[in-house]
Amino acid sequence: MAVKKNVRKGKVSRSAGRFGVRYGRKDRKLVADLEIRTHAAHTCAKCDLPSVRRIGTGIWECRKCGYKFAGGTFIPQTSVGKTFQNTMKNALSDSSSKYHYAFLDEEDVEE
Repeated sequence: MAVKKNVRKGKVSRSAGRFGVRYGRKDRKLVADLEIRTHAAHTCAKCDLPSVRRIGTGIWECRKCGYKFAGGTFIPQTSVGKTFQNTMKNALSDSSSKYHYAFLDEEDVEE
């Protein structure tokens, strides 16, 4: 006679358990990992509180200070965005003439 273990359903499949046996184990695992990263607490760049939530595709908003910004589809800041931000920070802090951007010389004119 087979012994039935007392295990909870959904422990392995996590949030992708709603797909049942469809789409394959690897794809369901990728979806579950992605949903964990998407719904995790993200820190706001303005108020430094972990209250950033996803509004839509690539649109994120802080629920505390109301700061709304564009980011990645599933995470607020992508690896490419971080690389670009570091590159621009280094370029702006470097005082040599090697890095010169014309758009930085223009003044912001509000209409």
